[in-house]
Amino acid sequence: MGNCDTPNSIRNGRQYELLSDFETLYFYLLERKQSVVDLREQFPIFDLARTQQLAAEFGIPHKRVGRYPEPYTIDFLVTEHVEDQHVLRAASIKPPDIELDAVTSAKLSIEHQWCEEQGIQWELVDLSTLPDPQVTLSTLRFLRRWRAHGWQPEPVLGKMVRDHFMHVYERNVPLSILLKRAAQRLRLKSEQAEDAFRYGAWAGDINISLNHEVALNLPLVLRNDEV
Repeated sequence: MGNCDTPNSIRNGRQYELLSDFETLYFYLLERKQSVVDLREQFPIFDLARTQQLAAEFGIPHKRVGRYPEPYTIDFLVTEHVEDQHVLRAASIKPPDIELDAVTSAKLSIEHQWCEEQGIQWELVDLSTLPDPQVTLSTLRFLRRWRAHGWQPEPVLGKMVRDHFMHVYERNVPLSILLKRAAQRLRLKSEQAEDAFRYGAWAGDINISLNHEVALNLPLVLRNDEV
């Protein structure tokens, strides 16, 4: 999962530079959270004097380009709205099934220590808690296509599609058939029903499992149906 990606943000339209599928996966998970106000990727720590001190303390040479020190970067700096105030937190991504070597561990310690000194909560995000990160990423990309198709969320229509979709939902029935049934009940074009479903599932109104692949030719698994 080492592919770079450049998605445009749903929140602000800005194009993001994401360096791996793991970063893209975490970016999508954050985008779905209503409390997230802003995301900054590859956030540089320009406090070079302090990071050079920390590098010496942790026993590694500071990152450099030629003779000059280069800023360390934090994968994500996240602004969240929590209890009527904006809170900053930093996140670095640990790919699943990869052991951290001494240099990488020291680099993460530098990030952690610097953030702590700035009053910023820092966390190492371990994606191995997901059963299959690649499946989760594929599912989120499928759902997020409502944005690419130009769908504009409509609360009333969205609720109708959700209600009718859940009325026709059956296990082990391909998603395309379920959407066709819901579209017929609402007298919608199939494309409208599909994008309304994608948005509803993206927003969490339709509680699908992110641990199972979602595709039109596959049965849909809801979280309540997970084994």
